[in-house]
Amino acid sequence: MITLRKFHKWLGLAIGLQVLIWVTSGLIISILDHQIVAGNTTKIALPASKSLGDVGTLFPIDRLQGIPSNQFEAITLRRLGDLLVYQIDVETSKHIYNAATGEPVTITRTWAERNALASYQGKGKIVSSNRLAEGSPEAPGSKPVWRVDFDDSLATRVYVSDVDGRVLAHRNRYWKVVDFLLMLHFMDYVQEGSFNNIQIIVVGFAALWLSLFGMLLVVKGFTRRDFTWRGLTR
Repeated sequence: MITLRKFHKWLGLAIGLQVLIWVTSGLIISILDHQIVAGNTTKIALPASKSLGDVGTLFPIDRLQGIPSNQFEAITLRRLGDLLVYQIDVETSKHIYNAATGEPVTITRTWAERNALASYQGKGKIVSSNRLAEGSPEAPGSKPVWRVDFDDSLATRVYVSDVDGRVLAHRNRYWKVVDFLLMLHFMDYVQEGSFNNIQIIVVGFAALWLSLFGMLLVVKGFTRRDFTWRGLTR
């Protein structure tokens, strides 16, 4: 039969191991260079806005094919590389059109590699590029995406949106390590992407119970004699 004292001992061991994992993962994360992990050493910081330059004659927006104009939520005139395009936002989707001809623009492999290369300032060369229909955990919230791999020492991979050609993220081998350590640190063992998960809640309550019961055991372990000055006793 398991007594409360024995349960307290084994629970303390389990909580202690998790605390060790938490401290170790946090220490390693703090030691690694954040700029390298975030991909900032290979990524070119692009300006928030880019001059449109000479726009010339624009294709009438109301003549764009495929989307009724009454469904437009937002229309943006911007540059996609050297091409001037309309970006049409419709509910949760985006559509790109050539602003001069009105033709839909598809982000091809060539486009993806060109945009990835324009955002890259390392010494590597492109070795592969693949379209990921289901997106990637390394570039969450966007799909499909293009993954463009470089042969530099960091194994840099650049993610480009297949919808509008934007560069979504620069990742490398260190990012994958830190992502794993963050999973351990926040006990996100089922990959929920949140620190408010059931594992942390359970361990939090277990640690609280461990502390309270531990204090009770400490109090019960003392006697009045432990608090009596031996020099004053007869």
